[in-house]
Amino acid sequence: MTLMRDLVHEEEPKSVLKAATYINLTISIFTLSSVWIWMSFQDMGAINRATVMLLALAGTSLGVSPVAWFDYKGHIHRQAVIFASEKLFFLLSVITIVLFSNHSTAAFQAAIALLSCRLLCAVREWQFVFRNFDGLSTQTGLYIRKLLTKNIWVWVAVVGNLLMAQGNQLILKSTTDKAQLASYAVAFQLIMLIRIFQKQLIRLMAPTIAELTKRRGQQLAIVRAKMHKFHGFSVVSSLVCVLPLFIAAPLFIGTVVGQQYLDAVPIFRVLLIWISLFGVALINNQFLIGFNLNRYFWVITMSFGIISLFLA
Repeated sequence: MTLMRDLVHEEEPKSVLKAATYINLTISIFTLSSVWIWMSFQDMGAINRATVMLLALAGTSLGVSPVAWFDYKGHIHRQAVIFASEKLFFLLSVITIVLFSNHSTAAFQAAIALLSCRLLCAVREWQFVFRNFDGLSTQTGLYIRKLLTKNIWVWVAVVGNLLMAQGNQLILKSTTDKAQLASYAVAFQLIMLIRIFQKQLIRLMAPTIAELTKRRGQQLAIVRAKMHKFHGFSVVSSLVCVLPLFIAAPLFIGTVVGQQYLDAVPIFRVLLIWISLFGVALINNQFLIGFNLNRYFWVITMSFGIISLFLA
């Protein structure tokens, strides 16, 4: 979220990328250590432990993916091909596992496939990065301190997003029955497909937003006009997806998930209204971060996260 801004705004983008990678590696090591400690207190077999650890490795490897460098260099299409290839190979692997392997170890084999696909694609991503590194970075230590100081409020704000996205499900688990929780979970996961689409749109807009916010003398009218243009594009693009799904929600859920989850239709429709405006929020967040209004971003994100918990 902040890396595109930092690559554009700072004088040494190579040092910024290297510093961000070191920070993300440290966070990944801490996360993996936490998972390992958590598993030591759980009663699970060796296969289950290995499966959890492989999934954790696959997840944390995403944290050191240089996606923002592709965006910064104007090669979003190249990274999109790598990303699509990863998902296609993993899908083919899962199909093969389901059809031909022992079902008792299917989850373990799928975790191996997931991590293998991720690592292969990570190698391809970093090969591109190193080919486009024009010289060596010289101020990595300085930028590590700078990024930690400047972005701490944004990283803390991620907690607000987690509260809004996942915390309410934990509350529902303790206050409702399993059927209602399942209906909400199904509706929420389906909404994530549109959210992925919106985030890809943001990747296209992020370099322009970073350039706009870099020019401190930029006229406010120009920034406002570009923001409204992005808002309109995001809303229209989202509605193209949302309106058909809103109208055909029973058919969509019954076909994709199953007739037993038709109770999720009202929840799904409410979330569709929410997601149609979510893209606007993502754009506003990019402008806030671009103008270094990190504390303001933190206040907004945490406030909505806490409100969502009370509403749950």
